Amino acid sequence: RRADQRRQTVLMVAAEAGQREVVRLLLEKGADVAQEDDKGQTAVMLAASQGDAEVRLAVVIWGYSVAVYVGS
Repeated sequence: RRADQRRQTVLMVAAEAGQREVVRLLLEKGADVAQEDDKGQTAVMLAASQGDAEVRLAVVIWGYSVAVYVGS
């Protein structure tokens, strides 16, 4: 199925494909790391499924930073 049919964001597609620079740019521009697709998966989960530790780490760190900022 296509990404739009799976309700995936550009961040999800880039994370799943291991596109580190695209992921970094999207995170810097405020992409929502908590958004879920039609199966309840987030960008972190999709990155993890592809085994790209660097992309996964970037998304996790960015998501944690946003959560701490919003929570303060």
